[in-house]
Amino acid sequence: MEKQNTNTTSTPAIGANGAVGGLYRGYKSRNARLDRLISTPPPYLSNTKKGLSTYTFKDITSLPLLTEVHSHLFLKLQLLDRVIRARKLHNSRFYAWDMDYGHAKYLDYLQGMRSSTVAALERLERRSAEVVYKDEKWWGWVRGVQDEEGESRKEEKEGKRVRAEAAMFRRHWKAAESRMRDIKRKEEARRQDAYLDMVYRQRMEERRQKGEMEGEDGEDSDMEWDPIEDVLEDNRGSYIDLIQSFLWMAVLEDKVEEPIQAETASPTPTETPPTPVEEPQTTTSTPQPIKPSHSSKKAKAKKKKSQTPAKKLESEPPQEPDKSLIESKAEMHLRLTQGVDFESDKIKGMLIAGTLENPVITTKTITFPEDETNRLISEIAEIKHLLFCRLVLGHAALLPAALRASSLEDFLADEEVTASALRDLCLKMENPGLQEIRDACADLFRADEEPEEEDVEMAGNGDEEVEDVHPYDKEIFKPKKKKDALPDKWLPKGKQNAKQAAGPMGDMPSLEELMGAEGGGAINFGKTRDDAPRKKIRVKICGRSIWNYPSDKAMNRGGWLHFCILAKDSNLHDAVALCRHWDEFFELNILAIWGYFPGKNWAEWAGNRYRQQMLQHGFIMYFETHEPDAMQLTVHHQQGGRRGPSRRSHMAFEARNWICAHIKRDDQASRRLVQYLSMHRHSLLILVRDAETGNLVIKPPEDERWLFRQKSGLGRAAKNEWNVIKSVGPQFFEEMEKYRGWNFSFKEYYDVYVWDLEPGECFAVLYNTVQEMIFKALRCRKGADMYNLSAPVLKTLHTDKVTNRVRDIKPGEDVTSIYDDINNEKTQFFYGKIEDDTGLKVHRVYDKANVFPRNLFYNQADVLEDAVLFPEELIAGKLNPKDLGKISPLKVWEDEGFSLRKFIEGWESDYSGEDSEEDWGTDSEFDDDDDDDDDDGESGDYVLDHELEDGDVLSDDEGDEDEDKEMVPARATGQVPRIDPVKIIKKLNYSKELQEAMAKTMSRPKPKKKDPSDPRVMEEQFMTFLDKEKARIFKEVWHKADTEPHAQTHYIEMLEMSRASRKFNHRNYDNPATVLAFNLLADMEVDATDAKDLHRAIAKISPFFHYHNISKDFFAPDAPGAPFKESLIFNQVERARVYPDVRSHRSNKMQPDVFWEEFDREMCEEGVNGVEDLPADRDLAIRPIIAQLYKSGIIRSRDAHFEGQAIAATEPHRPQTYDFFIDWRQNISTVIMPPSVKNPHLVPLLKTTARKFASRHPAARFSVLTLWSAPYFYPLMVGPQNRDGTSFRDLVGRTYNFMFVPKCMPCSEWSIHRAASLRLEPWMEFFKDRVVVRRDKYLVMGKDEKDLERLTAAVAFVVQMRPWRLEVDLWKSWVNVDVGFLEGLDDKWLV
Repeated sequence: MEKQNTNTTSTPAIGANGAVGGLYRGYKSRNARLDRLISTPPPYLSNTKKGLSTYTFKDITSLPLLTEVHSHLFLKLQLLDRVIRARKLHNSRFYAWDMDYGHAKYLDYLQGMRSSTVAALERLERRSAEVVYKDEKWWGWVRGVQDEEGESRKEEKEGKRVRAEAAMFRRHWKAAESRMRDIKRKEEARRQDAYLDMVYRQRMEERRQKGEMEGEDGEDSDMEWDPIEDVLEDNRGSYIDLIQSFLWMAVLEDKVEEPIQAETASPTPTETPPTPVEEPQTTTSTPQPIKPSHSSKKAKAKKKKSQTPAKKLESEPPQEPDKSLIESKAEMHLRLTQGVDFESDKIKGMLIAGTLENPVITTKTITFPEDETNRLISEIAEIKHLLFCRLVLGHAALLPAALRASSLEDFLADEEVTASALRDLCLKMENPGLQEIRDACADLFRADEEPEEEDVEMAGNGDEEVEDVHPYDKEIFKPKKKKDALPDKWLPKGKQNAKQAAGPMGDMPSLEELMGAEGGGAINFGKTRDDAPRKKIRVKICGRSIWNYPSDKAMNRGGWLHFCILAKDSNLHDAVALCRHWDEFFELNILAIWGYFPGKNWAEWAGNRYRQQMLQHGFIMYFETHEPDAMQLTVHHQQGGRRGPSRRSHMAFEARNWICAHIKRDDQASRRLVQYLSMHRHSLLILVRDAETGNLVIKPPEDERWLFRQKSGLGRAAKNEWNVIKSVGPQFFEEMEKYRGWNFSFKEYYDVYVWDLEPGECFAVLYNTVQEMIFKALRCRKGADMYNLSAPVLKTLHTDKVTNRVRDIKPGEDVTSIYDDINNEKTQFFYGKIEDDTGLKVHRVYDKANVFPRNLFYNQADVLEDAVLFPEELIAGKLNPKDLGKISPLKVWEDEGFSLRKFIEGWESDYSGEDSEEDWGTDSEFDDDDDDDDDDGESGDYVLDHELEDGDVLSDDEGDEDEDKEMVPARATGQVPRIDPVKIIKKLNYSKELQEAMAKTMSRPKPKKKDPSDPRVMEEQFMTFLDKEKARIFKEVWHKADTEPHAQTHYIEMLEMSRASRKFNHRNYDNPATVLAFNLLADMEVDATDAKDLHRAIAKISPFFHYHNISKDFFAPDAPGAPFKESLIFNQVERARVYPDVRSHRSNKMQPDVFWEEFDREMCEEGVNGVEDLPADRDLAIRPIIAQLYKSGIIRSRDAHFEGQAIAATEPHRPQTYDFFIDWRQNISTVIMPPSVKNPHLVPLLKTTARKFASRHPAARFSVLTLWSAPYFYPLMVGPQNRDGTSFRDLVGRTYNFMFVPKCMPCSEWSIHRAASLRLEPWMEFFKDRVVVRRDKYLVMGKDEKDLERLTAAVAFVVQMRPWRLEVDLWKSWVNVDVGFLEGLDDKWLV
């Protein structure tokens, strides 16, 4: 039965019986040759029985062996290609239906063999390249590219690539149609050749039968035609044609076609190729044109003799390629010179024409002049070639040929470049990735001698030092989170999945890595080689240089211009994802805003006027609620009532506006912006997320996270709870991620979410507030300064006055830049406001140009404030991203808690209040000083912590007189008798005073020992530790907020003096300080745990007393106190002459009426509508002070409610100096002090009391100890429930509340007087009437100097002991003075 022809492809038809026989015999002979090749592999492949797919060839190091194996595999692949092609062709012609007689199964076997051979050959090519090019600098990079490309090809099956190939040819049918006509003409010629061959053989047979050719042998094998070589050549040529079309190498219009007959014209794309015939019909009227065939030389000679010349016809005009897929040069030329329409309707919101950025509202992309268009097109043609070279780079099998080739034409002509490899390149060239296009654009601008790019400091923790984490450094006592509270860290789902895939411990090292290469070696966790900066490397592919760092090196704007033109359907979102770092992205952003790029999709980036202004300032908004805004969404409705026909019902829906944006990480302006927005707690709320770590570095109060909420029901609305519909949290973050049209490839940014505090506001209110803070963060002082951030870009751009096109300024060109136009004196800026609720109408507030509200731009008050908030900027300090928003140490302590280590070690280190004073400002608050070690051997451990028991022996170590004597308890063993400790003390070689003092202490009742395992004991210990922690952080906060001149210097000097005095007191055991300590321990019945506090108090005041020569020895040249001999702390006469330049302590209640007159008068003047209209020097006076209080944590931002107003005023003792005060006069009548709180002003004056005491005691001596306090607050905590009463507003509208008692607060004197009195109450029996308290001062009265020292040390002890918050300020105290000295003091010192 004759086989049905099933050909439905473009494969050339086989039209003669001889050709069929040649095809059959050809693929049979190749199959036999393939079998022989498989049976005789080279020795390397025949030594083992493993399959070809298991060979990695990594053990081959010899180039000859690689060549031998490569030749075998390459020949095998060539034979497999031909055998498979022939069998497929044969089957398609002669095996119809399903009766393939086993051919399909064998064909599948061959295809599987081919796949394994291709894979093995690719691995061998990679190994050969590694052996040959291993010493080349570029090899490591190329290998990585090939690995990545190989993985992608592994995932893509061969069948999928075949289907993609077919789809590609269907898409490019018109482009391939010309080649199909060539193929058809060849086929027709072959048909004629086959017919002539048949006639020739018949005649030869007839002549042989007649005896005319007896001596000639048949050469059937030579005369047979095998079409497989032509099929392979035609397929390869099709791929080359497509590549040339992609690269604009061969323009189809220029191709010269051979003349063909009309009846042989190729079919249209919808037609199928002609079916082959068994025997072509001949004609004598119109002979067919003949082309050379692939038959034998003899056959060709015979055919040439029988040929007759053919008449050439007019050639058919060629078909053009598919313009929708391959943009020609002409089309690109037209697009660049005439522009493309785009829809501006997609932009929602207000557009303003006549601005510098938008002179007109255009709906067409920019155009280029002819000369520039031609230049761009020629450069893009080169980029196409570079793109092709980059694609070749990832194909291991093509790399040797690409390295050999000096041009692209040489590469395509190389016989080793197979058709399957060309097919893969065609599929990639048809639709290259944006990353490949970007890399090719970058390659165009890289010269051979390109200088190294300066390292760009990227965001992250790579350069940050990794601190050793102590096992006990775990946070405890951290506030517990509610169920739906904000997390401390949030990452998008994609990044979360990546982290989860690594497991809870990440990528764990292997055992060998942990133990080291030799086993037992040290583990090195330092920087790896991958962390080192990479150097530029290039490799020549097809004669063109390709560079190895496309993703790490920022591409210049010329490259992005070519990218925009070449990837015409892309938008700026695609380009953003390819940017290396923030600076590259920001330049791209500025260029797009000013209309630099010709892409129609790129013109939409700038958006409306709201977005455009923010983008120029580096505040990259990607979502805002301007349409509809919260004002349009908020609804309150209530109907009915008590007297109405129906019951009262209500419905309310409240909304807040919000903005989502990105800002640059590790940037001073960004840090300032975040801080300014955080301080505007009265109008907005902010959340900041670090993209590098995912940490939420700034978080709002939990109850203020809502964005939409509603309530409805019966009765009063106030009685129902709000139902929150939308709030800021992880779900909201995910939702906003979907609205953003791009993703950054870097992490050098912060996510910023800002929303209104009050519901129902117009969006412009939130927008204007954020914009004003941006102006100040960028330090814009005038309208033109708004463009300073983009100045490096704008200085290189010029706007054509005719076409309004923005272009680069050419080198040496004398034109004005955009930046010059902005700063031209003729450029005018107007301040406008939205006129109606639609947000589409704007009117000018000031008719005069360049006039703005006083606080809109950065002013001198902002300068003074920034000097306090950001002092590191003055010294060019480096920012730590982890410190963003962490200005107040108290807030950090509250949010982050404290570590377990401090609890375990801190309370055992005998931490006390004065230790915290000394450690304030140092690295660790638990560092033990040298003198602390001496304290352990002084009187605490051996006398107080371990009372002597029966059987204990006191030994007196007198080995070295230069060393300190020490009493060491030892448990007697053996027959040591039980001795009374008091008797032992009397026998020691100590002074009588010390023996008596020690005996008095030893005679006290022995305290009961505490069981450490008792939970109550542990709780007591923890509460003690908590008091120490609070004292430490409070003192740090208080002293940082002390604005008195030289306050920190004086405080540190006082601490160093106290430390030196303690060290001096420890020089030996038998000294007056030790005697005083034992006496006070016994007289005041001090607990053993408080002994250290007593020693510190004695050390603080002992240098002021002279009766025992302590002060003389203390100030000796080689003594610890020598540096303080000339200090004003001890030169009290000189210190008393100059009162500190600070405001008074008077509260609102005690201020005279004249104090308020100036402020009240200014508020009533014409043109003053609020405190913001007061003279500017008022804000200059108080803004830095408020900033200092805010930074240290004394005050905090709060919501819009406030009860006081910050003012600048003068006092009688400083008539020319304005200082910070708060007007709380409205609260004076509401402040009612409880009966237990006494009025300090009712206490007699201290001079009067001292004078009376001196009259009774002629040798009387006095001390006036003053509690430390800052000029604006007392060291007393304000409870959370009372903080509303301390709230106030500054002169720019920001609101705060005090965390500690402000001195301006009505009756603040009562509070500090009560706190000072409470410190004495437990010991009033000891002090009796010898100590008088008046406000923050203690008048200590001694009958003589010795008595005064005893009482002064006792007062210092009870003031500074637990909870270790109050301190005696020696700079404002007077120790060991007579009554005459007190009477001579200015009253300001003693009021």
